[in-house]
Amino acid sequence: MSMRLILTSTVVCIIILAGHAAIAGPSCPTISGFDQYISHARGVFVGDMHGTVEAPAFVSDLVCNLAHSGHAILLGLEYPSGEQHFIDEFLHERNHGSRPALLSTPFWIRPTQDGRTSQGMLNLLYSIRAQIRAGSHIRVVAFDASSALPPPAASLGGTALFERRDAAMAGYLRPKLSNLRAADFPVIFAGNVHARKTKGLHAENAPPGMENAEPLGYRLRDLGFLALNIAYRGGTFWTCFPPSGCGVHDLGESEPAATSFSISPSADPAYDFKYSVGKLTASPPAATRK
Repeated sequence: MSMRLILTSTVVCIIILAGHAAIAGPSCPTISGFDQYISHARGVFVGDMHGTVEAPAFVSDLVCNLAHSGHAILLGLEYPSGEQHFIDEFLHERNHGSRPALLSTPFWIRPTQDGRTSQGMLNLLYSIRAQIRAGSHIRVVAFDASSALPPPAASLGGTALFERRDAAMAGYLRPKLSNLRAADFPVIFAGNVHARKTKGLHAENAPPGMENAEPLGYRLRDLGFLALNIAYRGGTFWTCFPPSGCGVHDLGESEPAATSFSISPSADPAYDFKYSVGKLTASPPAATRK
């Protein structure tokens, strides 16, 4: 479900880096605030703005910094759980020069491209693959188990669909997150509505009943993970909004693109911190690139 809140609804990536020595090799891009706010956390929910270059690029840098700090990472992505074997195959492909088989799977070529299968997300997976080959301990988990549920009744409204989906995702993730080792670090990358740690959503264009909805982050709040939301300064993004359909959407005036990412406290009680990315850049569907 895509929600017109510039709080997007979809994505989650879990990275587990299991207790190992810090990774040697080239340093990672600096994230201001990482050492102060994130490095000693138990795990994080990272709220996504689907269809941008910057959100998956931040996750790539975050994972790199965590790996170089000695963590094993479980990266949770808001992909259908049935996509897991395709992701695993991609991460271990040997033929680097050919078009990835991943781009021919039903999820990556579906008619409604909401930004979860953008070129930016493909670049994130390429980055994770490179980090694994460099010695990082990263496991990627596709956690949207709602795709395995029976088709919903036609009468089910937007809020009920949201609750159904987030309950299924929370149920799928909980056993994977409850018994991690001390050095394991989960990174759950999902739409920023799903990443909220508080109950309900009050927004002008929210469906009726969303003020009592229970997002994924709220359902797993007892695990003690931090919640990060994206902060941006205008630009563009790719998503699907009725009735205009899927495409590039303009967020208006923007500041110059940021040269690096930063993390700082959030004024919104639904999140502990925000990660600032500067100007957003729309990222189109990866499967359209030949």
